[in-house]
Amino acid sequence: GPAASGALAAPPPSRPRSRPPRLLVKTLGVTFAMVAALLVVVFVVVYLMVRDQVRRTVTDNLEFTERLYAAVEAQHESALRNQTANVAENPALKAALGAYVAQADSPDVGSRNQLLTTIASELQRVASRFDSDALILVDARRTTLAAAGRSADRWPIGRTLSLGATTEHFDTIITTAGETFRIAAVPLSPSDPTSAGTLCIATSLDHHFAEGLKALARTDTAIVNDHAVLAT
Repeated sequence: GPAASGALAAPPPSRPRSRPPRLLVKTLGVTFAMVAALLVVVFVVVYLMVRDQVRRTVTDNLEFTERLYAAVEAQHESALRNQTANVAENPALKAALGAYVAQADSPDVGSRNQLLTTIASELQRVASRFDSDALILVDARRTTLAAAGRSADRWPIGRTLSLGATTEHFDTIITTAGETFRIAAVPLSPSDPTSAGTLCIATSLDHHFAEGLKALARTDTAIVNDHAVLAT
């Protein structure tokens, strides 16, 4: 009957699902790729700019530190030279050395030892007025006659120092007893043959010295000699 035919009636056809146009998909894909490529380019450019800026900053800081070290070193060297020259002009020290040199070939050992004691006493008195690790006095043969200061025990009497020519103020580096020292030296009255000798001011290139440079330069410091790190 009519009811049965109504129950068997076919359902209305479903609407097909809408799909985005292919052109829109392609456009979005190309746009996404372009944006991604642009972002990559921007990232690379920014990275290179930041790297170059950091490199320039580090280079500028190193150059500034080098100039600062050079200025500090020049000032320190000038102070050492002035100190050494002032000590070398000490009349009592020069007189004691002159008397010892005059009796260097004398068979009177007791007299020479007494003069050495006088030289050591005068050098100790002079060293008490200077902030140095050691004052060393050597004769014309570079043999140590006396030493005074905090590191005087590093310079035993009778030891020969390799100082080279000492016709004027000069600096050198000497390692002794496991420690490295910077030596500022000046001849004692080089025009007077009776007082031929050299006065040396020794500065230890140790951790304390490196800390002083670090405080002045406001950067980490390492002291290197013959490719070996002495102190930091």
